[in-house]
Amino acid sequence: EEAPYSCREWVVANPMDFEVAGKQRAAVRYTLRVPPATPEGSYHCAVSFLSQPPAGQAAGMGLRTAVQIVASIYVVVGRPAVEGTVKGLRLEYVPHPQTPGWRAVVVFSNPGLMHFRPEGSVEVLDESGQVAETVKLAPLPVLPKRDQNFIVPLELKDGPGNYTLRARVDLGMNEIQE
Repeated sequence: EEAPYSCREWVVANPMDFEVAGKQRAAVRYTLRVPPATPEGSYHCAVSFLSQPPAGQAAGMGLRTAVQIVASIYVVVGRPAVEGTVKGLRLEYVPHPQTPGWRAVVVFSNPGLMHFRPEGSVEVLDESGQVAETVKLAPLPVLPKRDQNFIVPLELKDGPGNYTLRARVDLGMNEIQE
């Protein structure tokens, strides 16, 4: 499903393989070549590096730590318009044994060819309409041609009662959706 929006084949990382001693840094450069006939739209992929023990230390017993470093890449070809809506908003109970609680789920729809990063918040209103809690949305991308859920953990410190959820969001189209 993601193949039409992937830029994976366009990216070459250099170096692909390297060794880094503890507390050292390594620069990794990448080259991205967009094929000439690429249609207008936004494309995405990631470059990932996984740590491994140095040669000769992989055998034997002991504790080993693996670290994966991922860099996301977003490419925009042309000037595709941002299209999107807040498709839904719901409240869910999470029956986790140690930390049960509530969360809001905001569903964004992106029927277009351009990714966007919603900015805004979810508010919990009490029975009198007063704001009991406000949580900012994480600035995550909503990728092309998909519906995407944003999970918003809530505290609901006021305890049991009747609440209303409200989301106010800017999708990058110069309007606030509520």
